[in-house]
Amino acid sequence: MRRHTRVAVRTQGGVMPDRRAVGGLSAIVAVGVLGWAATLGPFVAAAVPTPPKPEAGPGGQVTNLSRGGELFQTSCASCHGQQGQGTPNGPPLTNAGAASADFMLRTGRMPQPAPNTSVRRPNPAFSEQDIQDLVAFVASLGAGPPIPNVQVSATTDTAAGRAAYIATCAACHGAGASGDAVGGGAFAPSLHATAPTQVGEA
Repeated sequence: MRRHTRVAVRTQGGVMPDRRAVGGLSAIVAVGVLGWAATLGPFVAAAVPTPPKPEAGPGGQVTNLSRGGELFQTSCASCHGQQGQGTPNGPPLTNAGAASADFMLRTGRMPQPAPNTSVRRPNPAFSEQDIQDLVAFVASLGAGPPIPNVQVSATTDTAAGRAAYIATCAACHGAGASGDAVGGGAFAPSLHATAPTQVGEA
């Protein structure tokens, strides 16, 4: 068997490397690069941050807990604490749950313009997606009640509902649910345009 020992051939212009030798050297370099990539690959991948994935929040809507946390810190934490633990300016939210947060945000009761002011009911201060993200974050702070699934149909017992309303709601909102003053400068709003889910949350 002939052995190939030449690694270069002499030409008129100089010395030209043997193609087989160059090919072998290229293969060695390629294997070395692949080995280096396999060794450092997991570390490089771990160094690249992964954006938080949207999660299913109360009611099944797609929410982003990270964004909800950011909104909470900028709009709620000054009164309720960074972890919802409460402060002298606002009660704790650790067990408020999704129902309370959804009710207060959708009816515009929160956030208040200043601490310890009368609760009012203007238009919501946040967009639909912002409300969903905030509600998901508040719900993650504890084990409070979820958003109720209130279904009103032709078989709903309105007589029983009226009896419950008179017993627990009419003293503030009036017998006809048109709203009424409750003393101390506070006013219970009309409930005529209130969504069934908000009645359940309240």
